[in-house]
Amino acid sequence: MVSFLAIIACVLYTLSQYSAFNGYWTTSLLKLVLFFGVPMLYFLKRRETLSLVMQIGNKKTLKIPAVLGIFCAVFILAGYTLLFSMFDSQKILAGLHAQEITKTVYPFVFLHIVLVNSFLEEFFFRGFVFRNLFLMGKKRYAYFFSSILFALYHIGIFGSWFSPVMVVFCIAGLVVAGLFFCEVDRRCDNIYGGWLIHLGANVGINLIGAYLFYVS
Repeated sequence: MVSFLAIIACVLYTLSQYSAFNGYWTTSLLKLVLFFGVPMLYFLKRRETLSLVMQIGNKKTLKIPAVLGIFCAVFILAGYTLLFSMFDSQKILAGLHAQEITKTVYPFVFLHIVLVNSFLEEFFFRGFVFRNLFLMGKKRYAYFFSSILFALYHIGIFGSWFSPVMVVFCIAGLVVAGLFFCEVDRRCDNIYGGWLIHLGANVGINLIGAYLFYVS
C-alpha cells in the first residue's frame, strides 16, 4: 500500500509539471496535498507508526548532519563553479520562468524551497516511504525504492533544464543522495538528520539560482 500510494502521488505531481497548471505556487500546493495529505490519510489509523516516523529522539545525533549540511552547500557551489561550462544558464532560467519563477518572486521561492519543500520531501520520501517500509521489516527494499522514487520524481522538475546526459548524471546522483539520506536517518533514528543535510543542499542549489537571476 505504501509503495502504491507513493508512486501515485509522484506520478500525479509529475503530470502537473507538464500541464497547463505548471505554475510554481500551483504545483507547490498540489505537492503539499500529495506529499503531506496522502501520508496523513494513511497514518489516520496508524498513529503509533506516525509517532515513530516523526520522533526526534536523541538531539545530539543531529550535530554531524548539521555540519554535513553546511559542507554539502559548499560542495555544490564549488562543483557548479568547476563545471560551470556544462550548464546552460539560459535554459535553466527559461525552465524557471516556465514555472512562473521570476527575479521578483525568487526570494520567496528560495525560502520556500529551503525550509518548507526540503522538509516536505523528507517527510514523504524518508518518513512515509523509507522509515515506514523499514519499520515493516522491508529494509533493503525501503532503501532502494525510496531513493529511486526520490530521484525519478525530480525529472519533472529539471528534465527540461539540462541535456539528456546531464539529466542521467543528476538522476544517478540523486539516487546516491537518497540512499545517503536514508542511512543518515537510520543512524539518527529520525527524519531530521537527513532534513538538515537536504536543507544545506537546497541552500547551495538555490544560491546558484540567485546567482543566475541577479549576477550573471
